[in-house]
Amino acid sequence: MSKSVKLATMLAVAGGLAIATAPATISAAPCGACKACSACGACSACGACSACAASCGACAPSCAATASYRPVFKGIDGDKPAVSGYDVVSYFQGDGTPVAGNAEYSLEYAGATYHFASKKNLKEFEKNPANYAPQYGGHCAWAMSNGKLAPGDPKLSKVVDGKLYLNFNKNVQARWLKDIPGYLAKSDAKWPTIPNGASVGNQ
Repeated sequence: MSKSVKLATMLAVAGGLAIATAPATISAAPCGACKACSACGACSACGACSACAASCGACAPSCAATASYRPVFKGIDGDKPAVSGYDVVSYFQGDGTPVAGNAEYSLEYAGATYHFASKKNLKEFEKNPANYAPQYGGHCAWAMSNGKLAPGDPKLSKVVDGKLYLNFNKNVQARWLKDIPGYLAKSDAKWPTIPNGASVGNQ
């Protein structure tokens, strides 16, 4: 799909127009559905385990064997770092103002490259990446409530109950902020229906 078509699809989401939604079911249930595995960064990263074992240690190897990851927004062309290169740990520090990461401090996680402002933050992320990685793969939290993938703007963020959420633009974020619990309930239900490997304009 061309960049112009992808961009048109992205804008359609922001404008509230109807675009293709994800199928109702996927062949493999995401690991996040299993409490034991959701606590394991290595396992919950891929979301391809159809049956989680009793412990993360038993489940992770099968996840590591697959190249099919839960969708992470990596730019319209899919070749950029996650969260547009911003340090995801910085959202949880100080006043929460995001800080741009540095390619010198980078780490691969869930099929995407994350950049960090310092080695210390990279190490902090390494301890438990699921604590810092944005929800819905860094896609817009409001769009996800409609079962759609749309880019998440790293500068339009909010940490809710210890989890990082991004929105597409200021208008969308203003709408989302009016009923965060309601939208999150819808988004959490829709996210598992998004197929592994899906992307903006191709879901």
